Amino acid sequence: MTKINFVIPDDLLQQADARGDGNLSDGIRQSLGRYFYLLSRSRARLREIGFSPEELADLAQVGNGTVWYPETIEGLLWNLEDSLPHELPHELPYPEAREALIAKLRTLTLTDHAALVDCVERWWRAVGLGVNIEIASMLEEPDLDALAEKR
Repeated sequence: MTKINFVIPDDLLQQADARGDGNLSDGIRQSLGRYFYLLSRSRARLREIGFSPEELADLAQVGNGTVWYPETIEGLLWNLEDSLPHELPHELPYPEAREALIAKLRTLTLTDHAALVDCVERWWRAVGLGVNIEIASMLEEPDLDALAEKR
């Protein structure tokens, strides 16, 4: 295990401290473990639902530059609803394809939305580090070694 220091808001500190066996590190580790497990399960569900590479690229585009907070986890849906045709990178039949994607996003659970945001966020991070990766691969289990090598 690696020991790290980081800054955490008081409300999250209280949440983490209420978990685990009374050890703050255990509470944080267990909470993060559960979160990443939920993301993994939702990525599998997203693969079953089926997002085309074009849909994922459009979602990445509307999510570009967004800072994600727990309260904005459905932001890809909201950003897509507010998007204009020229803001999407693909020549999908507009507005039919956009409306179909919006309808698909409306069927997702909050955990599914979190997993989709996580995919977009990791893709933009990879792009920023110079890793050439297809966005559709972000729905698979992440290749954390490729990103770690670029850090």
